[in-house]
Amino acid sequence: MCYLTTQFRQTDDAYLTVLNAIRANDVSEEAKEHLRKRYKKKPEVDVEPTRLYTHNADVDNVNESELDKLNSLATSYAMTHKGSKNFVESLKKSCLAPSTLRLKLGAKVMCVKNNMEGKYVNGTLGIVTSCEPWEDPVIRVANGSQIKIGRVDWQIVDENGKVKASINQYPLRLAWAITVHKSQGMSLDAVEVDLSKSFEKGMGYVALSRVRSLAGLSLLGMNDMAFQVNPEVLEFDSELRDLSKIARKALKETDPVSLARKQEAFIRSISDVKMKTKSKKRSTYDITKDFVLTRVPLDQIAKDRDMTKETIVSHIEKLIEDDKDLDVSYLLSHLSQKKVEKIREAIERVKALSDKVLLTPVKDIVGDDATYLDIRLVRLVMQKEDLL
Repeated sequence: MCYLTTQFRQTDDAYLTVLNAIRANDVSEEAKEHLRKRYKKKPEVDVEPTRLYTHNADVDNVNESELDKLNSLATSYAMTHKGSKNFVESLKKSCLAPSTLRLKLGAKVMCVKNNMEGKYVNGTLGIVTSCEPWEDPVIRVANGSQIKIGRVDWQIVDENGKVKASINQYPLRLAWAITVHKSQGMSLDAVEVDLSKSFEKGMGYVALSRVRSLAGLSLLGMNDMAFQVNPEVLEFDSELRDLSKIARKALKETDPVSLARKQEAFIRSISDVKMKTKSKKRSTYDITKDFVLTRVPLDQIAKDRDMTKETIVSHIEKLIEDDKDLDVSYLLSHLSQKKVEKIREAIERVKALSDKVLLTPVKDIVGDDATYLDIRLVRLVMQKEDLL
């Protein structure tokens, strides 16, 4: 048992004093005074704060109210799922993304899962800059960069690696406000938190420890419950510390040569496991690429992969960004030449007015003669031809 003591989310000594005092169930007047200084103070960081509340009703009211204030059309993205009903429901409850995600241009959102490519992490805040129907939304993050957010899976996998249930959704949620419970595990630059209705021991610590520094905190309210920690947690924490002391003592008394051998063996063992896991797992994009390389029709790819055609097209859009030689022209074989030309002309007209070819303006031109999916496919081929 090794007890880790270094804090990485917070480096503010004054704030660490407050948080450690709550953890130890020994909150002094000095610690409380640090918090009083942040009462109804605006965060001193250049980021709009996320509001934390203890109850879902408060969160939903704030988010819906703020979304309604935006003068733009809403786009809804539905969660898909497969597998055992009980497991699916369990995933939905633990997943931070909503079953139906409603977005508008200008909406404040938060990423709720780590991106394997490192583009964003759980807790990354952004503003929606694009949310076209049947397209992946795009957000602008704090450093000004634009990130396209793709759909991701949440899964329950058994000990044999078999997927028992999965849900699929964009890893986003409205983030003008979130519950303290849902904020667990997140690191935020700015927080506006109301703990006046805290009803559970430990809730105050969870909320306050989300933000990186006192400067990023605005405290709207506090009650005595917010300072409390469950006695069972305190007792267990003490046990862990004692076990860690025993382990540290044993390490110090271990012969250095023997210790080095054990460390090397351990590193080798976890490296072998990691290599085996990595060799087995392929990205969802690579799997789709195999189908495209063998010119499998879009309908068949979607059926074989148990995904929507729109999701497959999103994969292919990503693939041609990395591989300009990928042949995707065959995907238009089900469309008449006349329809393809009409869509091409509409895309060219929109392109003449804007650097970005969005679907809705093109659809307005072609009307009912083409679906959004048809437009995406033609646009895809034109991108491949370097015409866009």
